[in-house]
Amino acid sequence: MPARLLLPSVLLGLLAWNQPASAGVPSPPQSFVDPCLIVCPNGDFSFHVVVRDVASIPVPNSVVVINFCPCVGPSFNLCPGISCQVSALTDASGAAVFQIKAGGTCLEPVTISADGVILAQRMIASPDQNGDLVVDAADAAILGGKIGGSDPSGDLDCDGSVTPNDMSVRALHSQHSCQVVPTDAQSWGRMKSIYR
Repeated sequence: MPARLLLPSVLLGLLAWNQPASAGVPSPPQSFVDPCLIVCPNGDFSFHVVVRDVASIPVPNSVVVINFCPCVGPSFNLCPGISCQVSALTDASGAAVFQIKAGGTCLEPVTISADGVILAQRMIASPDQNGDLVVDAADAAILGGKIGGSDPSGDLDCDGSVTPNDMSVRALHSQHSCQVVPTDAQSWGRMKSIYR
């Protein structure tokens, strides 16, 4: 190969070799995870994750997983049909938004990961304090007992402490539950007549 052709090939090879091996690999310090993970049986709290690599470049199509499996039990439950590992794909800006239908509390933090890389751990808070998947007076009593403390399971406004404002947030979710759409049993003939 002539020397004038060899030099550009060598330079291109060096440039490719110098590219960071971690491009596209989620970086915990560069990524963003909401500071509070709040769930409601109605699924009306949003939890945001933005996945970026070491160069702070968004990572699209990253699989973000919130692992609730260690928490599922008497005091924490997900609505029927929801896996204990809730996942979402990031969009072009590296963002994923979760609206998790669940209730209750957990004694240990849950893990949030992207493509297998742990980004953060968060404690669960919920207006459904007892995990029965209905926000009612029993939950108000439990939350009321936490006022004046810093129990993250009762911090519904994410200000670092449990105050009367958290009771106000709980009241906004009063009577929320896992919404299941009722269906009527009908014959196939009846169904066909409806859609003709």
